[in-house]
Amino acid sequence: GKHEKAIEAIKPVTKADKNNDDAWKLLGMAAQKLGKLRTMCTAYDELLRLQPTGVDAEQARANRKAANCK
Repeated sequence: GKHEKAIEAIKPVTKADKNNDDAWKLLGMAAQKLGKLRTMCTAYDELLRLQPTGVDAEQARANRKAANCK
């Protein structure tokens, strides 16, 4: 499906540019839709590292809490 394709497209971007907050956000969202919680937690951790405040950060924190990320 489209979320699997999104993950396949975004993962190389996050590997090539670990500071691409948009890529981490998209990876987290796609992984969340697929129930890939480990990938989602990692992606949102990276997003929060890069962007600790703002709407995206608040949403990432809420999603991490809901998924019981470590």
